[in-house]
Amino acid sequence: MWAERWHWRAGGEGRSLRALTPAERLARVQQLANDAGLGAAPSSPRTAGYGVLKSELEGTGLQANHLNQNAAFRGVIPENEGLAVALRGNAITDVSSPHYNFHRSLEQFWDQYRPDGALFNTRPTNAQYGQALQRALEADGFSPAQAADLAAQAAGQRAAYGLSETGLVPRIPGRLNQKPPPSS
Repeated sequence: MWAERWHWRAGGEGRSLRALTPAERLARVQQLANDAGLGAAPSSPRTAGYGVLKSELEGTGLQANHLNQNAAFRGVIPENEGLAVALRGNAITDVSSPHYNFHRSLEQFWDQYRPDGALFNTRPTNAQYGQALQRALEADGFSPAQAADLAAQAAGQRAAYGLSETGLVPRIPGRLNQKPPPSS
């Protein structure tokens, strides 16, 4: 897979990604995606580090949403530097909002790895997470092309932090406990 060709070192200078500033890291991830032919499509939604995007969206009704879910990748990808995209609504309480639908889709994916799930006591690969991420992005209203582009950017960031697509996701997140949708 393309991500396995990437090294966790920053460019040719041999500094680890952790030695770079957040802006330098984001630029490096975008450069790696472009080098692999996975550059952002013209209609691709804007991504930024979670900390930057969260500040920009304050008071807008939009929330910054990690593409590489923080609960799964914390300790590897710093929370405020994780690539994020703006989504409308609250992920837990705003039933049927794009943010809610995104997490509802990911919750279905994670449930199979949680107690009582068919794959309990196992973890998915980063590639399997990437596929679930793309489905979740489509569930919240992104076009298939946009979802694929965002998922590729997320894969690029995982690769930049040394996570191969064949490697296992670092942890299974706890249940989000979303408000249930109204009964039909």
